[in-house]
Amino acid sequence: MKDKEEAKKYARDLYYYYKNKGICPNCCKQEAEPNKVFCFECAEARNKRMREKYKENQDYKYTQLENTKRRAKERRKKRKEQGLCIICGKRKINKPYSETRCIECYIKRKQSEKRLNKNKILRHDRYFYDLCYNCSKKGLYNGTHYCKECWTKMSEDRKKWWQENNIEVEKEGLIEGKVIDKRIKKNFVNWKYYGLFYPNRFQLLIQRKEYEVWIDVNIAEFKKHKVGEFYKIRRKYGKQSNS
Repeated sequence: MKDKEEAKKYARDLYYYYKNKGICPNCCKQEAEPNKVFCFECAEARNKRMREKYKENQDYKYTQLENTKRRAKERRKKRKEQGLCIICGKRKINKPYSETRCIECYIKRKQSEKRLNKNKILRHDRYFYDLCYNCSKKGLYNGTHYCKECWTKMSEDRKKWWQENNIEVEKEGLIEGKVIDKRIKKNFVNWKYYGLFYPNRFQLLIQRKEYEVWIDVNIAEFKKHKVGEFYKIRRKYGKQSNS
């Protein structure tokens, strides 16, 4: 039994030795075909032999297929646990765009989908082809998903939205109360929404009679008012003035 296990180990080591050298592990003489394990002659002979065996024994065919599926499933699971691409097993997973593939394999997959879609690049894939998500113009700005024109316009619209859509300010105009907390929201690029830029936000938490409300202030007001102090502000159409 021990001799049999040693013989198997020796045959397996020899197989991988020739495979890593790029030599056919069956004849150990000729170079392997590009991106394949065996040379052309050995591969053809192996395929012919397996086809004949499948015709003679259908059960053996289905058993081999089930074993191949099981090994592939185990291989994908192991690679995913290690944080490697489940297709090539060489590069790391490309997050956040794919949970299972590296960037090269992800692009190959999308290119095949593009061919199936009559060579039209899908909108959510324009980033990989250096195309603007909005207008499909060539050339992305500063690592975002948009060209410079679209990114500038959307960033300005976003800033206006933050200024004009403070519900408490628009509803009552006057906000006053005790400052009970302060916070700074750091600037960041939200990749989930295709590279929208959010600037720094300086906020105070104001305690009112019935409820609490976070308000945006400039950096000077943020530094001036401390927790526990009384704060009073009047705003109209995005502008503010102390009263």
